[in-house]
This record gives sequence, C-alpha cells and structure tokens, in this order.
Amino acid sequence: MFGVRGANGVILITTKRGREGKAHISFSTSASIQMPTKMVETANSYEYAMFYNQMIANDTPAGEKPVKTFSDGVIQKFRDGSDPIRFPSINWIDYIMGDATLQSQHNLNISEVRIRYVILSQQVLIRKADFSMSLVCLMVSVINIAVSITEVI
Repeated sequence: MFGVRGANGVILITTKRGREGKAHISFSTSASIQMPTKMVETANSYEYAMFYNQMIANDTPAGEKPVKTFSDGVIQKFRDGSDPIRFPSINWIDYIMGDATLQSQHNLNISEVRIRYVILSQQVLIRKADFSMSLVCLMVSVINIAVSITEVI
C-alpha cells in the first residue's frame, strides 16, 4: 500500500528488464597532444629590476626622494650577467615548461550489464617533474537482474 495518507498519489516506475543473449561490447580510444596556445611574455631580471624601481618612483609622493629597491650596481649585474650566481637571469617558463604533452582516453562498454570502464591518462607540461595523472573509473549499473541457480556446490 503506497501513501495511504498522501494527497498527491503515487508514481510507479517500471524499468526494462535485461534480455538473454550475447552482450554487446564496444571499445573506443583516443589520443591527443596538449600544448599551450600562447605563452605569456615575461620580463628578465634586468627589466624587472628597472620596472620595480620605476614603480616605486611613481608611487612616491611629490617632493620625497624614492627609495630604490635595486641599486644601480645590482641592476648593472643583472644587465651584463657578470655575477650569474648571486644575480641570475633565468627564463623560468622556458626552463620548466615543455612544448607539448600526450593525453589518452580508453572506454570499454558492455551493454547488457551496463558496465563502463574508463581510463584517462595525461602527462603534464612541466618537463622537470616526473609526474603524470591517471584516472580509472569503473561504473556498473545493473537493473532488474534475475538470477537462477541450477546447481549448488
């Protein structure tokens, strides 16, 4: 008895039953190459030091002397590269990032039992790290299974 005291009635949903016979198996796979469309242009160490000192000068109130963060000697070392250990100029995007990476996806579907097995594998664009991502999903959806056991061991 459904909802004896309910005012809105009852909705019964009947699902399809499975059919006897062969299961339909399908497999699909895809592979792609992932690469950035455009990388952001960055300033080198010399340009950054110049821009930072200019920013400080622009933010200093009129009549006050701006306090430089980077001295003229430090800026010169960034410019000519005479002390690369203490004052390096490294383009980190070129140093760390790769040009492209591979991505693959595999799907296995069994229709009568409705099993879906998905594997997604993706590497990253950072070339200095041994890191890759794999995602494995198993989705099982079984509706109205009738099991008859004819022999018990």
